Amino acid sequence: MEYSIGINATLGDLDLVSASIDAEDRLIKAYDIFAKHPSYPGLIVLKDGKLFRMLSKASFFEVMSQQFMFDVYSGRSANYFFDENETSNSLIVDANTSILKASTIALQRPSTSRFDPIIVKFSDSCFKLLDYYVLLMAENQLHIQTSRLLHEANEFKKDVLGMVAHDLRNPISAILGFANILVESTNDDPD
Repeated sequence: MEYSIGINATLGDLDLVSASIDAEDRLIKAYDIFAKHPSYPGLIVLKDGKLFRMLSKASFFEVMSQQFMFDVYSGRSANYFFDENETSNSLIVDANTSILKASTIALQRPSTSRFDPIIVKFSDSCFKLLDYYVLLMAENQLHIQTSRLLHEANEFKKDVLGMVAHDLRNPISAILGFANILVESTNDDPD
């Protein structure tokens, strides 16, 4: 996916997912959402209308793919899933955080949750999810863009220095010539 983002882009400028379920909703609802939207990296789980947890698609299907787990969990609430699988390593980052800073923060997570989606906070009640791979692609795009801008700046510098060297060569040669004449004339003068 190609992004047209600026050097100072923030997480709020990226493709974010706004999908949530309530902690009391049955997990079959999460399964249905993932089935309808395979690109969703996870779901935000709300409790009393506030952020409770993040349900990673990868961890959800890892548990559900185990023998008999779909039968055990699908009829239970999302709250039960978290009680049984206690992993709250959700990364919450402000929407105004730069892409490069967010990428650095995401890489510092424990290896078990490094690839989980990132919760992007817009306000106290507005959260969206960012797929970790979307973040990495955006960071890569910024590096490519920065490299291109540095290359263009270097070419401009070469052009300017070439013009300056060419434009100054004749006047400097003339000044050096006159200076040599003055030096020679003072050396010849017995005064």
